[in-house]
Amino acid sequence: MVRMAGENRGEPLGVEASLRLIDLEENGDIALAALEELHKTTRSGRVLFAIARYRYAVGAYENAARDFRGAVGGLEGEKQEEARVWEGIALHAAGRLDEGIALLEKRARSSNGSVAHLARLVAGEIRLAEGDARRCKSLVGPLLSQETIYRRPVILLAARAYRALGERDQAESLFRELVSQDPETAEASAAREHLINLQSTGQAEDGWYIQIASFTSEENARRFLAAKQREGIGALRMFRVTRDGETVHPIRIGPFDNEEEARGAKDRLAGQGIEGHVVDVPAIDGTAATRSDQ
Repeated sequence: MVRMAGENRGEPLGVEASLRLIDLEENGDIALAALEELHKTTRSGRVLFAIARYRYAVGAYENAARDFRGAVGGLEGEKQEEARVWEGIALHAAGRLDEGIALLEKRARSSNGSVAHLARLVAGEIRLAEGDARRCKSLVGPLLSQETIYRRPVILLAARAYRALGERDQAESLFRELVSQDPETAEASAAREHLINLQSTGQAEDGWYIQIASFTSEENARRFLAAKQREGIGALRMFRVTRDGETVHPIRIGPFDNEEEARGAKDRLAGQGIEGHVVDVPAIDGTAATRSDQ
């Protein structure tokens, strides 16, 4: 690699070899100094892009945005578009919020492939953080049906947007997709937390449920819920019920349309070693008479 860099000094092959050598340097200050020296002799957009990435990594966002912008003229094709996207990211990080998001959304509309996907993903994250879940959905929703290297982050962000918009079924379906397909990833771990929160409500929907446990401690209820979810039990939710000044957290499966359907499901669960009893909501959570198995 050293020989290649020396024999091809100033040429694209030599620049690439030099960049790879610098990337091996563990000391960031030394690496940045080497990149700046390389840029003086090559004026390469590729080198300036690498400098901008270093500046962004250490929080020098204004300088990073400047260098990303400067690198555009020395790059071509997708790499040029990537520099424009990163300029938008750096501008937003630097506090120039409107400029940053405007540039990102422009690139989301005009770029193609993975660069456009990155722009949509980052812009969607920003919009959701601003409370604009609908705009977030419009940015990342189209990516759900496309092949993308950002598949897991896209699914997680889209699910969060659906949840914020009150589209519970769509959100839960996407969260479950992450957990089932990529269970060991960071996105799956986040999806599990979202599922627990999604399935933890203060008031149950009316209908028939199978109650399989109840806890006075919310923390213990959450642990139990997470364990049962890992076992693959579906439609499982935690509720918060207060009666006579005491709060409990029942874990229930449902709702079912009628008592007969709930009892049939209860019998099937019993065959799997999961015991529970059928309850009628709101009767059991309100002041009406409780209807349950005896």
